[in-house]
Amino acid sequence: MKSSGLENLYIVPSDIELAETEQNITGRTVLEKILKKALKSFEEYFDYVFIDCPPQLGFLTTNAFVATDEAVDKLNSQEEQELNKSKQVVKAIAGRGRKKAD
Repeated sequence: MKSSGLENLYIVPSDIELAETEQNITGRTVLEKILKKALKSFEEYFDYVFIDCPPQLGFLTTNAFVATDEAVDKLNSQEEQELNKSKQVVKAIAGRGRKKAD
């Protein structure tokens, strides 16, 4: 974690090892809740956590969606396909680890 230079704003930059981790972790169970469990330890320190995800529905993006209470998706308002893709993502995530009982 690095300071951004702004008060109370910290950044955790990505790393090439993150891509390698996604490939190596595929055999584990309860994959969708790894990030959610990791972020629990920081709840008392942060009001908000912003996670910038790759534009694909892989392991990393799924973990980010499951770990969140809310999500923001950037859409191109001129392309209806973008909205349809977002709907597909929401449907795909809906049953994966979103149960309240942890």
